[in-house]
Amino acid sequence: MTEKEIRLWMLKEKAPDAWWLSIDGEATGQTVQLEDAADRAADQPELTVQVLHVSQAEVKDPPWVPIEPDPVMSTQERESFRLKRPKRGKGLFIQLALLLILLIAAAVILIPEAPVEAEQEALPFDPFGKEKLMQELSAIDSAGRVATPSVRAVVARTGHLLFVTNQNKEAWPSCVIWLDDQGTGYVYRNDEPVPPERTLQIPLRRFSKDGEAVFDLDRFTGYVIIEVPGYKAWEDRF
Repeated sequence: MTEKEIRLWMLKEKAPDAWWLSIDGEATGQTVQLEDAADRAADQPELTVQVLHVSQAEVKDPPWVPIEPDPVMSTQERESFRLKRPKRGKGLFIQLALLLILLIAAAVILIPEAPVEAEQEALPFDPFGKEKLMQELSAIDSAGRVATPSVRAVVARTGHLLFVTNQNKEAWPSCVIWLDDQGTGYVYRNDEPVPPERTLQIPLRRFSKDGEAVFDLDRFTGYVIIEVPGYKAWEDRF
């Protein structure tokens, strides 16, 4: 993946800029920022430079992501991505506001309730009612139908292995993964459930076309389609 593609993933997941670094299969033993790893890949393109986000270090089969040495992002481009990241002060304000709401709720619970008329029912306290409502509205399309959720995944490749990580909050019941090969397509079918944060580690030889397990690595374009029942397919180049 390019540095820009990884930064787009960081923005989407609101992930901190902290990565484990591997050079030619050897981990450095300390975390770095993405720009340090990208500069290392650009300075020594003959080396295989890979990164692993700190949030995924404890998952089974950690998805190391190789960084392409080209193109190299400029200082201005990197700074523009930093400006797009949410400010920590805003997150702290939200946390304090939620804490205040919970304290008020606790105080209300401790105060004896005043008698109410028989036909009135006490409404449950729901400090997140607005957020829940907004989530429900965002799941409805313009025609009034419930929108189909999209597959969320992180895809990476190292040598002859393809790594696919489930980034949805629910388990995938199964999945079908397509590799675009100049319009012909190789396919791998997984009939087992894939829990959240689980990474599939798939040898490229397991992909087949017309029933034959034949794959020409030199023609692989890096374009992947992930199909999961009940979800909109994930389709992108990495």
